[in-house]
Amino acid sequence: MKSLKYIILLMLMSIQSIAQEVSPGILLTSIGVAASNEEKAVNFYSQAIERNPRDVQALILRSELYRSLGRNHSADQDLRMAMSINPYARIYTNKDYRQSLFESKKYNYIKEPFDYNNADFEKSYLLKEQYLSLINDNAALDFQESTLNLAIESLINQDFDDTRLFLKQLNLESKATAIYHDMQGVIHLENKEYDKALEHFNQSIELNPDFVIPYHNRAITYKKLGEYDKAELDFYRALELNDSIQQIYFGKAKLMELKGDIRSAKSYYKNASENEFYPEASVNYAVLLKTSGEYTKAMIEINCLIDDDPYDARNYYVRGGLHFIYGDYEEATDDFNTYLRVHEDDKEALFFRGVSKILMKDKDDGCQDLERSIELGYNKSNTDMIFFMCD
Repeated sequence: MKSLKYIILLMLMSIQSIAQEVSPGILLTSIGVAASNEEKAVNFYSQAIERNPRDVQALILRSELYRSLGRNHSADQDLRMAMSINPYARIYTNKDYRQSLFESKKYNYIKEPFDYNNADFEKSYLLKEQYLSLINDNAALDFQESTLNLAIESLINQDFDDTRLFLKQLNLESKATAIYHDMQGVIHLENKEYDKALEHFNQSIELNPDFVIPYHNRAITYKKLGEYDKAELDFYRALELNDSIQQIYFGKAKLMELKGDIRSAKSYYKNASENEFYPEASVNYAVLLKTSGEYTKAMIEINCLIDDDPYDARNYYVRGGLHFIYGDYEEATDDFNTYLRVHEDDKEALFFRGVSKILMKDKDDGCQDLERSIELGYNKSNTDMIFFMCD
């Protein structure tokens, strides 16, 4: 391995020496200095291990150095020793391992102040302009416009009882329209009456095949039923009809996440956030970048979100996770502190602030955070970390 590494370095140095007129011999001297520094670092960690044979961090860091020097047998010995003392030893050096531990929180977009009760449901019916446009284009609804407007406002405010009352007041002609059946479908969807919801969305589409909202709402219904292929077809048709509605891109992105197509999900989240500031799409995009190991891109995205809105605490949780993955534990702790000032009993944030503190050698405070998170019900598979990190 070492000889192969040197061959590659020599090839790179030859190219660089031609471009910059630098002697390869000078660059080889630099390699010798680097190797010498690695040996000095090995000696430093060896002395720490002599003082404390159970110093997991020193063992794992010396293992990494041995590996870079091509001394694989010694590297494996150190790694095995570290893992026997603490199964979480890789947390000290491995970004991807830290990523696998970190909790991926799901955030739900809040478009309006009243939209917090059931934010998990992607509310295509918040597209008030789509409803109003349909009313204006349908002469049969002229005499019912005020009643329909009240029904729409009630639906958007999630006052479903009032929505039913206003819809009941419509005349028979108005009830035989796409907008009426779509709104009835939404009420059934909210009540988890999926079969009835589908009946109304199907009727809405049959009455007006160019009305975009019922395609989106039917897609959401199919998604909740686990019929992902049908949901994808409806999202596709909705975007064919109108490719400028952010919620449709957002809904399809969440579907692609469920299907495991992270690449497509990232693309749709990106599309959802391009035309207008859409914080939910942007933060989900950043989280997916982090999940797929694109940490630098994720950091750029989340920093932009914090610049746009420094008061949105959830962004600090995401950035804290990125700092944790990078091994920047002081910065991670600062971001978790900011997040926890708003969400003081968030068990995931407490857990990973605790781990960050421990990795900064602030063991007492860190273990208090871990214990508090478990008291609050944090029971993921890595909670036994407390027994190894706080021993």
